[in-house]
Amino acid sequence: MEFDALFNDVTGMLAQGFPGAADFFDQRRDSYGFVPPHPEEPPRGVDLAACIPLANDLTRPLVTQIAHLADRLHWQQTYTEADGFSRDFLSNYAWLNLISPEGMFVSDTARVTFGYWGQGLTYPEHSHAPEEIYCVLAGSAIFHSEGHPPRLAGPGDTIHHAPHQKHALDMTPGPLLALIPWRGDGLVAKSDLT
Repeated sequence: MEFDALFNDVTGMLAQGFPGAADFFDQRRDSYGFVPPHPEEPPRGVDLAACIPLANDLTRPLVTQIAHLADRLHWQQTYTEADGFSRDFLSNYAWLNLISPEGMFVSDTARVTFGYWGQGLTYPEHSHAPEEIYCVLAGSAIFHSEGHPPRLAGPGDTIHHAPHQKHALDMTPGPLLALIPWRGDGLVAKSDLT
């Protein structure tokens, strides 16, 4: 099944190049129930195919797989214009849960999300209860993490955020495609915008 292959490719890539992130969730496929995704394509501005040449040798196979599966996955958005986000932002951002209480692989203790933000977007300062690690798959962004100087991160880099640590992202030059394992309380709660 193509989704089992996706799960195995994620865990294999994390074990090879992102060992700290691999500790965030159980790597055994049989630990999770499976709910087939209800396909929901990302907004038109989300250009996953354009991320393939922006990946490195480790991440490119997974980025290619996500680009090819995009129309069979359930892409979502957390925010709306009512939250203060522009139409441009909303047209160029989306995420999907591989593992979560509401993901295709069901877990009450972990969340593993793919997130995409288009070139030039700014994801404003926010925080949340779960701990997370951004594993950059393609593109780049400047991470502004409370207590740390700004950091430009590209393919193969990780950025760790502790629970409730404020952080923001500037997709310059961008775009950014990241795999983000989460753990802790409030795995599906909306982030607090500050």
